[in-house]
Amino acid sequence: MGLFDTIHFNKPIICKTCGGMIKSVQVKDFAQTLSSYYEKDCIGHAEDIRILKEEVSCPTCSNSASTHVYIPIVRGIIVGVTESFEEAQRMLQDLNLEKLTFWYHDLFRRYRLKDRELSDARGFMQKLVEWYEEGRHTETEADSAKRILPVFLHEKYLKNEQNPVDAIKKYLVAHSWNDKEMTKERIRELAKEVMDDDKMAEEWLNAPAFVLGNKKPVDLWDTKEGAQLVIEALYRIEYGIGL
Repeated sequence: MGLFDTIHFNKPIICKTCGGMIKSVQVKDFAQTLSSYYEKDCIGHAEDIRILKEEVSCPTCSNSASTHVYIPIVRGIIVGVTESFEEAQRMLQDLNLEKLTFWYHDLFRRYRLKDRELSDARGFMQKLVEWYEEGRHTETEADSAKRILPVFLHEKYLKNEQNPVDAIKKYLVAHSWNDKEMTKERIRELAKEVMDDDKMAEEWLNAPAFVLGNKKPVDLWDTKEGAQLVIEALYRIEYGIGL
C-alpha cells in the first residue's frame, strides 16, 4: 500500500451500508509521511488550488463502494470535506481574502505554539540527561540542600524519580492535552495577545460579544466550528475588520 497521510473530518460521514461513522480518509496526494491533517490545516504550497476526490472506507463494515469525499484546497489550505462536488465548488467560490487571511494568521499562531512546546521538550530532555549523568537522582534531600544551584524549570519532573522513564512519563502527563483543551488554550493565548491584557482577555472570553451575535466565546469554543468563530472574531478585533 505504501505511505500515506490522513485527513480527519470535523464532522463524521455516515456509511451508506451500515450507518457507521467514517472520521477520516487516507490520501497519497501530499507528502506521504504518515502525517495527520485537519480542516484548515496547510498541506501544500500557496499555488495549490484544487478539489481532491478520495474514496473512503468504513471502519465498521470495510465498505468503500461508491463512497467518496471531495476536499477543496485553496492556497495549500484544506477548506473542508464534503460528499458533494457541487458543495466543494461552493466552498471554493465562497472563500475570500479576509477569511484566508484569518486562517493564515491562525496557522502562524499554531506554529508558534508548537514551536514553544518543542523548545520546552528539548530543554527537558537536556536537563534529563544532565540530571542522571551527574547522579542527581541518587542524592538525598540533605545532599540536594547542600547544592547552591537555582531551581530550574523542569526540576519538578525529575525529583524523586530513580528511573528516567518515569520522569519522562511525568512530563508527558503534565503536558498532554486533548484537541478541545489545546484549542481553548490557543484561543486564550490569542485573546491575551489581542487585548494586550490578561484580565481584559478573560473578561472578553466570558462576556457576550457583539461580533459573535452577543454570545459568550466560552459558550462557543467547545465545538470546532464555534472555536473557529471565536478565533475569527479576535482577528476582526485585532485588525478592525467588519466591526
